Amino acid sequence: LDSLLQERVMNITGKIVGCEGVGKTSIYNTFKLGISHFECDSTEIFDMSSIKMTRFMGVRLTLWDTPAIQSVESMAYPTYSGTDVYYVVFSLVDKRSFDELDEIMRFLLYRTPRAAFVLVGAKADKKYNRRVLRAAAETLADKYSCKYFELTACQPSVVREVIEYGVHRAMRAMDLKHAAQISERVR
Repeated sequence: LDSLLQERVMNITGKIVGCEGVGKTSIYNTFKLGISHFECDSTEIFDMSSIKMTRFMGVRLTLWDTPAIQSVESMAYPTYSGTDVYYVVFSLVDKRSFDELDEIMRFLLYRTPRAAFVLVGAKADKKYNRRVLRAAAETLADKYSCKYFELTACQPSVVREVIEYGVHRAMRAMDLKHAAQISERVR
């Protein structure tokens, strides 16, 4: 049984989403550069098949840095379908980028109801220009049952922690979905 569990590979699709200028691409590139030694275009797929996220299960993460969201109306459904985890990013120094998140998250939840969410406040290093309070971000995270992180893209270990947390949330959701399917077949 252990050998079967070790060979099981979970394919997880993660998308970093947010408005223009919030730091999505910086977070994406920090994560990639922390894993490998080459730079890629911000919209290129990154395959993390060689990294083991848990003791028994391998994970193949396909992480996308999505185009900046101009408005919910501009969000094309095919871009967001098939997503297992969303990293929803806003800038701590741009209140507008935060104010639009509730509508964006509602849209994403409607389109992909089983996806996990991670709320990310970027540009934490610019604390003197902060425009979004931690309490407001935590309230939004509670509303969507997700965890809230603050980070700066200059912290590779924190960026990696955030990405790994999202992967674990997606894995848990996939395991629950799989268990429900097995339960349905047994009935």
